[in-house]
Amino acid sequence: MKNYSKLLLFSIFMLILVAWCPSRIVAQSTIYEVTDDGAEFSIVRHYKNRVDIVFDILVSNYRFSYVDRGAGTSITVFLPTGMGVSDFRIADDTVYFCGNYYRSITSGGALIGYFSISDVFFNGGSIHYLVCDQIHYVAPNQNYFVRGYEQLLGFGRMRVVKEYGATHLLMTGGAMYVDTANNTLHYPSVLADFWHCGNDPWKLEYIMDYFEEYTYDDIAVTDDNVVVTVREWTYPLPSTHNLISYNRYTEENICQNIFKIQNGYFDGIVPMPIYHTTPSVMQVINNICIEAMGGNDFATVCIADIPGLGHQTVISFYNDPTLPPALRVGDNSTAYWEYRELAYNKKNKTLYMIPVYPENQIRHITAPYTDLVTTEDISGEHIWFSLDYVPSFNRCVVSGSRSDLSLRALWLFSELMMEDECTNSEKIEVEPLEDDQYYFNHEQILSDYIIRWDIWWPEHEEYPLEIICE
Repeated sequence: MKNYSKLLLFSIFMLILVAWCPSRIVAQSTIYEVTDDGAEFSIVRHYKNRVDIVFDILVSNYRFSYVDRGAGTSITVFLPTGMGVSDFRIADDTVYFCGNYYRSITSGGALIGYFSISDVFFNGGSIHYLVCDQIHYVAPNQNYFVRGYEQLLGFGRMRVVKEYGATHLLMTGGAMYVDTANNTLHYPSVLADFWHCGNDPWKLEYIMDYFEEYTYDDIAVTDDNVVVTVREWTYPLPSTHNLISYNRYTEENICQNIFKIQNGYFDGIVPMPIYHTTPSVMQVINNICIEAMGGNDFATVCIADIPGLGHQTVISFYNDPTLPPALRVGDNSTAYWEYRELAYNKKNKTLYMIPVYPENQIRHITAPYTDLVTTEDISGEHIWFSLDYVPSFNRCVVSGSRSDLSLRALWLFSELMMEDECTNSEKIEVEPLEDDQYYFNHEQILSDYIIRWDIWWPEHEEYPLEIICE
């Protein structure tokens, strides 16, 4: 079902701003609002020109919206209640999404789906999805002593690689694992590759950390690598900042999963090195976000405790995941506890960050990355959840809501605003931190005890996909 609504600039708010800053506010930073209701959570991804795709939730409304800022309109398509999308990406005309879908307290699991933007919003097309709600039994392994059964509970972050006639959805996630040998319950982290090549069926293969040593947080795709941020909770690397770097696909191996193409793969085992920063440099408190910056460059952002300095936002800039960062800096602000996601402006060389709290702010840092700028929202009446780079306008689009949940909102933001603009800004000096990073050998279980699914997508979204387990 579609819902068409007007996208309006909040007129009273804009009149106040024009009185304060008559010549620059519209050109530099604009807030758009949808005149139906607000959102408790949202994700925004820029599509093209002046159009963004937004997923948001308000109570029992789960929906995707096609938001045309140029025409001042939005088109909304509703999903089944409870279909929680945690991330989505756009490749060509297609939205790929992941999350979890629980039809009831006891029925549901991890969610993967896709739809054509033009078909769904303009031609009554279908949203296709898979619910991974099966329980899989795993046999004992002489090396890892895995015995019991598992179920995928949800996927968190996603990146899409679409090239050489194949599509790979790379995702982090979580699962439930019952160790029947020891009668214990675990909630391990998962790293998954869901892909298809040409006309072949979709396949799902994943690595599961059965012993809850690691948490896979986020993924970035650079020219040569797929880089995953990892936290470890156990000895010898507790609360550490870690990277796992996978070789990116080539035309010759594009029809294989990301794990099997790695150097050293044999008999279902991938010996992947972990590159970690020791607790003597920093101890990570919450998730580690990552964003590609062009070529093989990328950045990570996390909240960490720095010995002698305390609680800080730590930003690390890398040219190569196997080497120490080219630069690592921290700020002494204690207001932030976790970050939702990052976006990067290649033209201005600006890294945008959106914190979980305070909810009314975004942050950014620009080359040569010597100061960190906290930018509050213009009115102080909004909360913000997600952000993306808009190349056509060289700006950042941020999705959110009025704090009273009365209106959904988009903020088209530029960090190039003048000092006297109406947006409140605070510059916090950053200090360089140690850039130590070390190699640690690690082996991951792969195909011997991982279910591979060949997937057939149905014609209508009302039914979960048929799953054929090999």
